[in-house]
Amino acid sequence: MKFYVALKKTEKKILSSIIGAIILSIVSSFIYENFFSNDNSKITIKQDTIIKKLDESNNKINSYENVSKEILSTIKQLAKEQKRKIQNLMDENKKLKYKIKKLSFENKYPILQDKIIKLISEYKYPDAIRIITNFIKENKSIDNKELSKMYYQMALFYFAQRNIKEAKKNIETSFKYDKNNVIILDEYNNLLKYIIEQKNKNNITRKSIDKNTENFFDFYLDNKNILYRGIENRLLLINNNKIKSIKVVNKNIYLKKLGKNLYSIDVSNYKSNKINLIIKVTFINGKEYTKQKTFNIINFPSPIALIDGKSGYVKIPKNSLLNKTINVVVPFFNLPLKVTSFKIKLPNKTIIKINSNKLNSYEFNKFIKHLKRGDILYIMDIRAQLKNNKEYYLKKTFNLVVEIM
Repeated sequence: MKFYVALKKTEKKILSSIIGAIILSIVSSFIYENFFSNDNSKITIKQDTIIKKLDESNNKINSYENVSKEILSTIKQLAKEQKRKIQNLMDENKKLKYKIKKLSFENKYPILQDKIIKLISEYKYPDAIRIITNFIKENKSIDNKELSKMYYQMALFYFAQRNIKEAKKNIETSFKYDKNNVIILDEYNNLLKYIIEQKNKNNITRKSIDKNTENFFDFYLDNKNILYRGIENRLLLINNNKIKSIKVVNKNIYLKKLGKNLYSIDVSNYKSNKINLIIKVTFINGKEYTKQKTFNIINFPSPIALIDGKSGYVKIPKNSLLNKTINVVVPFFNLPLKVTSFKIKLPNKTIIKINSNKLNSYEFNKFIKHLKRGDILYIMDIRAQLKNNKEYYLKKTFNLVVEIM
């Protein structure tokens, strides 16, 4: 028995020695490869990679160190609710502060704006919304421009919480109070783009889908129950099965595939102002189904003309007037539009027509040297068209009034 125990101890020692030798060999090879190898470039690359990772970690740690425990706790809660990374939320918060500065109401209501910025720095978006909402209720004399800014900021705060429905509602209210504000229009376009991307990415929420129905399908428009004449409207399709083909039964309606479950539908040649849109699909199993929905068809709202990104009444120095570009935008749409012609009414009542989108005609060049400070130019009869539909001209564009500085 003693001999057997001694033998076992000896075996363990031998086994430990062998394992130790193997480990030592591996460690030695690693050290040689990384620190004593002649391949210096390999060592340098590995060192650079290590340094880079350390820098990234330090930056992340430093950004977190600058945030109090209370704020970090709020960010973590938001990250959990939205299923997003903490750093992404912090980066978005910085951009949000920049957007607030772009359309701030601090000149008129500095105390209120300071309070809002402080709350946003603490990621207290609901509190910021509550304070602005109460301020609007308690102050009935706020002018439209300031109201527009307040609803704009609330739309940003709702979006930061990914409450898209309220964000859209508030940005639309903002635009209602200031229809000439390009910043609001851009933000609305960004929001619409986000909505479309999310719907396409998630193939729309499938709550309305009966998963037991093999050949279920449905379709939706971005603009709810409205189709716009003259543009390609976005149509989103949802289905439980792979579709072999899709077509519109109605005449003079054109459908084009844009991506997975995403189509454009063009009703430019449809004369009526209402349509019972019938879409027929054929599934890969050979079965055919049709679905019908009623939509209103309307033309665009009047486009807004811009010069230097500004609309309405604009002041421009005489020496920078030449070659200025005239642009147009349509509220709530991010469309590829181009100005084809416009007219300028000069102080002496002379009217010049320019067949381009720039203030650079020969006739205008002759008059520009006679302009003086305080003179008013009227830019009118602005004609614009869609770049991808040259046959369709937009409704009459709002005029521009330019004062010479």
